[in-house]
Amino acid sequence: MLYVGTNTGLILYNLTSMSIYSIHGETENWEITTLEWINEQLWFGLETEPHLYTYVRIYDPILETITDFEPSSLMYPVVNDIIFNQATNELFFSTNYGFHAYNISNEELKFFGEEDGLSTYLIFRMDYSILSNEIYIGSTLGGVNIFDPLYDDIPPQLLISGISTNDIVTGQISIQITAQDYSGIDCVSATLNSSDNWNSNIRYLNFDFNSSEYSDGYYEFMIVTTDFNGLATSIVISFTISNVIMNEFSKMLFVVVLSTVSIITLFRKRRK
Repeated sequence: MLYVGTNTGLILYNLTSMSIYSIHGETENWEITTLEWINEQLWFGLETEPHLYTYVRIYDPILETITDFEPSSLMYPVVNDIIFNQATNELFFSTNYGFHAYNISNEELKFFGEEDGLSTYLIFRMDYSILSNEIYIGSTLGGVNIFDPLYDDIPPQLLISGISTNDIVTGQISIQITAQDYSGIDCVSATLNSSDNWNSNIRYLNFDFNSSEYSDGYYEFMIVTTDFNGLATSIVISFTISNVIMNEFSKMLFVVVLSTVSIITLFRKRRK
């Protein structure tokens, strides 16, 4: 089968019968800019059209279906070239507005523009060198930009819910911590006052914190995550444990319940 990308759709041509097998996107006038065979599927980039949501699509020759590559919705306005690095399981995209890298394992997308070293946002073609493990990016202004996929100077991000600084904590709460990074997360940890620890070797750390097991007072959670390149991010959350009101309420409730039971018992005795 021969796959041909045109400015009016994707043509599948049967070389045995020397005839067109099928055409995709003809009605929508897909303007296909690039084709790349990745993991036994055909990936192709598209020119921007008002009705398009994604600018990269995937053709499965077994199922004969076409699906959207959802992260490409951010690759406005044109995807010009696609490269797949099987060793690192990464995809690279040159567009009319910058350069994108996508880590398939972590499902993380990273963008590079002129502020990151590109000569221009408008880039058409690129090529990968196996010897140097670098990507050579052609510039419309002349010259070539070199991208090193292993270079990383961006620390991971932390998303925390269930507790925040200056909270007054009573009873039990559920804490959810999510770490994000393009290269992947090595570990996430939470330490209470340099003593109690909660740890995870994946990007998520979820645990229940029972404040009634601790004395009332001021506490700090030190939350740290490290990516696979050794870059770390830490956040300190200061909070106060105060279970006095809860304990007093419990005692009052107990007294009320006990009094009610006594009154009911006494009332029943009097009826006799």
